[in-house]
Amino acid sequence: MGSVATSALSAAIPRSILAREHAGENVLSIAQAHERQEYAAFFEAEFAPTVRTLRAIAGDAAEDIAQEAFLVAFQQWNHVGALEAPGAWLRLVGRRMAWRRRSREIRRSALEAAAEEPFTGMAIPGLDPDLIHALHTLAARDRLAVVLHHLAGHTVAEVASILETTEGGTRVLLMRARERVGAVLTGHAGRWVSTRRWRTDDMVPLLRTIATPPQLEAVIADLQPRGSRWVLELERGRYLLHTDDDERLDWGTFRSRGRRLELTPWDKSGVVLLATNAHGDRRRFTVLSDTSGPTHGVPDAVFMRLLLGADEFRFVRPDVPLPPM
Repeated sequence: MGSVATSALSAAIPRSILAREHAGENVLSIAQAHERQEYAAFFEAEFAPTVRTLRAIAGDAAEDIAQEAFLVAFQQWNHVGALEAPGAWLRLVGRRMAWRRRSREIRRSALEAAAEEPFTGMAIPGLDPDLIHALHTLAARDRLAVVLHHLAGHTVAEVASILETTEGGTRVLLMRARERVGAVLTGHAGRWVSTRRWRTDDMVPLLRTIATPPQLEAVIADLQPRGSRWVLELERGRYLLHTDDDERLDWGTFRSRGRRLELTPWDKSGVVLLATNAHGDRRRFTVLSDTSGPTHGVPDAVFMRLLLGADEFRFVRPDVPLPPM
């Protein structure tokens, strides 16, 4: 056995056993000694082929990983030695170790790169500046997943391994990240403020066209208008509808579908579908459908048509963090 393999064999056998043998203790039975000889022959025959197999994955770390795999084989030798192809079993274990190590290294370097502020996308030639801006609005973990899968070509399984999560969880993460990026690229994300202030006298004429008298009274009692503007914040898949003096009216999650917005309120009682019409830094929202439950006996569509569909909204500033829900 060559000097490299001999030292590797020593590293692949627990030191406590070697120490007891060198001390002359009668630790091993005759049967165990025979197994030791079988293992030594196995090690001498398989060490070099295993290193060659692992080098394509692990590079210079191939010998270290091979020794780790042989140590596992030694600890399970009663089982491994009885296999028809123990060498194939060993190389499978070694490949798994190598891929885990490589995934950890990729994840560490990718997380470090994704966490850089600001995200410039310099490592991806030709990347559109608007897309770089949209990616920058994502959390580092979400941005990493999008870059690895959609720009670097990694499979969902590889991204899941790098992020140390499940493939299902990775698919959900990618779906939500794509929706957030889409919201930024289509101009939905940010803070939108109604161009007018709403008082009772302003609301009554509109409500008479979309609500019954009892519903009108319930809306006025619920909103208690006092000259406030409506504010719609859209950020990272969440929306918050409130007044400009910070009275919360509604909140939940949103999805961007081109020029349409899909709002899901916090209680998940239904979905509000809005069409958007852009005019420079202004948006007009039209309520297409609303399946959310009523409030105080008033259909949710009445509230949404008043709060979002009755006035233009002006873009104030992008990417405003939402307050805790």
